[in-house]
Amino acid sequence: MGVRCPLAPDIRDDLRQGDRLFRRRKLHLALPHTVVSDRPSCQYETVAAPATRKYGGLSASQRQSSRRTRLVEAGLDVLGARGLSNMTMTAVCARAGLTERYFYESFRSLDELLVAMFDAFSVPTHEAIDAALKQAPADLFERCRAAAGALIDSLTDDPRKARAYVEAISSTPLHERRAATMRAYAEVLAEQMRLLSGLEADHYRAPLRLITTMLVGGLAEAVSEWLNGMLKLSKDEVADEASRLCVAAAEALSRSKTTSTAS
Repeated sequence: MGVRCPLAPDIRDDLRQGDRLFRRRKLHLALPHTVVSDRPSCQYETVAAPATRKYGGLSASQRQSSRRTRLVEAGLDVLGARGLSNMTMTAVCARAGLTERYFYESFRSLDELLVAMFDAFSVPTHEAIDAALKQAPADLFERCRAAAGALIDSLTDDPRKARAYVEAISSTPLHERRAATMRAYAEVLAEQMRLLSGLEADHYRAPLRLITTMLVGGLAEAVSEWLNGMLKLSKDEVADEASRLCVAAAEALSRSKTTSTAS
C-alpha cells in the first residue's frame, strides 16, 4: 500500500481556504488533502510544486497576487474599523483569512503594507481627477470644481479610504508618499492655471508653484476637516469655495506680475 505524502504548504493552505468557501456554499471537499506515493517513505520536498503549476485555474504567481490584494483590502478594513494606531499584522491576517507566513510573502513590514494601502486608494483617485478634468469645459472654475468634486467623491464613496486619507497626515511611513501625491496634485492645478489663465510665461513658474502648493495643501486639510464633520458645508459647497479660491489666486498672480512689469 502506498505512503501518503503531504502537499506543499502553498497548495495545502489554498485547498483549506477553498474547503471553507465550498462549505459555505454547502458543497463538500474532504480534508486533509493528500497524495499517494509508491515510494517506501516520503518527506516534504520543496521541489514538489513548480512555480508554474496551476491550482483552481491560477498559477502560483496569480495566487500570490490574489493573496496580496486580500491583505491590502483587509488592511483597509482594519484601518477603517480600528484606526491606524490600532492596526496590527495579526489583525490584518485574521481579516484576510491568511497566516502570517503569507503576509511576509508580499510585505516586509506593516509599514510596507500601509504604503500599498495608500496607493490602493490614491492611484484610482488621481485617475478619477484626471477623467473629471478631461470632461470639464475649458474654464478654470469648472476644471477646479470637477477635480475637487472627484477627490471628495472618491473618499466619501468608501469610508475606509476617507479614514486612511485623514490618518495618513500623521503617519510617518506615509509622509513621503502623501507629500509626493500633494506635489502631483499641485502640478495638475498649476498646469490648468497656466493654460486657462494666461500664466505660461517663465516668470510665473516659481510663484505659481508656491500658490498651487498652498491651495492643494489647504484643500487637503479642509477635506479632512469636512470628513471629520468639523465643516458644516455640503460637498458641492466645499468644491465651489475651493474653486473660487483657485480662480482668485490665478487672477491675483496675473495682476501682480502685469503691474510689476509695467512699472
